[in-house]
Amino acid sequence: MPTLMLSLYCKAKALFASRDRGATAAEYAMIVAAVAAAVALAVFAFGDRITALFDGACNSMTEGGGDC
Repeated sequence: MPTLMLSLYCKAKALFASRDRGATAAEYAMIVAAVAAAVALAVFAFGDRITALFDGACNSMTEGGGDC
């Protein structure tokens, strides 16, 4: 009798463990989507400033005799 109970317990535990992995993958996908949305928002909000910053740095290099 204890062997049967142990067997059922192990099978149930394995079933729930495999379901947990799928939930973890879904949670990681949601985190990746949130980070991608934050990056896209930052690019739209600060894109012109970042472009101006890099253009200024490039111009400083070319004025000093360098090449971008």
